[in-house]
Amino acid sequence: MGIYCDDVDRGRFLTILESVVERYRIECHAYCLMSNHYHLVIRTLEPNLSSAIQYLNGVYAQWWNRRHKRVGHVLQGRFKGQLMQREGYFLEACRYVVLNAVRAGLVKQVEDWAWSSYPATAGLEPRPQLLTTSLLLGPPSARTHCDYRAFIAAGVPESEVTAALRSDAPLIGSDAFAAEHRELIEQAHPTEVLRRDRAIGRPTLEELFAEVRDKRTRNFLILEARERFHYRVSEIARHISLHYGTVSRIAAAGHAAVGEPQDPTVAKIPAPEISSRLRR
Repeated sequence: MGIYCDDVDRGRFLTILESVVERYRIECHAYCLMSNHYHLVIRTLEPNLSSAIQYLNGVYAQWWNRRHKRVGHVLQGRFKGQLMQREGYFLEACRYVVLNAVRAGLVKQVEDWAWSSYPATAGLEPRPQLLTTSLLLGPPSARTHCDYRAFIAAGVPESEVTAALRSDAPLIGSDAFAAEHRELIEQAHPTEVLRRDRAIGRPTLEELFAEVRDKRTRNFLILEARERFHYRVSEIARHISLHYGTVSRIAAAGHAAVGEPQDPTVAKIPAPEISSRLRR
């Protein structure tokens, strides 16, 4: 059984989403409700994404259980969130989201699926309060609606962006964007950001260990890879062809025991408008 049994469920979900948008000061630019998950393209104006999604899922799950006379989880596991660069990625992400029902075979034409933001954004239905269309359309006019319809009708070309949208990549954007937001992600509270999210934009192990000249430098880089860049011990051990137990002992020793590398130029790797694309 999916998270939506009928249109009553979907309608209630959107009502709750509207309250979340207002309560948490969130801009929702695109959405699509499927049978067992949903997609959102949103912009948070405050650092409260996890709280907002927890409220959305929790309130809906309680209502769903009461309506269907069930108990237990309706939505399980953590939501999948992707931090996204606006320039060059936002429009394609919004198109990708509203076309999900077509790709899944639920309808043949995007306008036939009432449970996405497409009808309202295309001017076929009144815009609900939960939806922000200014970034997609600009000032309201018939011409912008037509342009949007043509843009969606062109479909989503296969690209690095669409591949990233389908993947578990925590960040979608340029290398510069990843580097710029590394420090922000690393400083986030661990309950708010997954380990993989804190590793956004990190150097590859090949780049990190490229200048190893001695044992002390190697050990220092092992600590950097483990503590700063959040690589697994097994990944590090495999890359440098060292026994797992040896790498584990070095990682456990800490920087005080290992010391700085002999060559001070080694391992000086610099730390790195946001939208989010969610799938639940």
